[in-house]
Amino acid sequence: MAIEEIDLGDGELLAFALNFAGSSPAAPVAAHLLDEFGDVEVILASDPSDLRSRGGLDNRSVAILKLLHAFRSDNRRDMLLN
Repeated sequence: MAIEEIDLGDGELLAFALNFAGSSPAAPVAAHLLDEFGDVEVILASDPSDLRSRGGLDNRSVAILKLLHAFRSDNRRDMLLN
């Protein structure tokens, strides 16, 4: 059985992650983040206070996005602690 690759767009990826945080509905929140920040890489690398103030995210949503960013970067330990 072959594993099928799924290519998610930025909005779908963000909505998927935000669903874990309980953001409901997640798709409009993801669209707002992309409008405000422009790119998923910028969103993941943004300061938590910017994600809360400009993005309208709660602490749980910010934590999930920062966790994703930490796993995507080379310096995981520092990203998780800061």
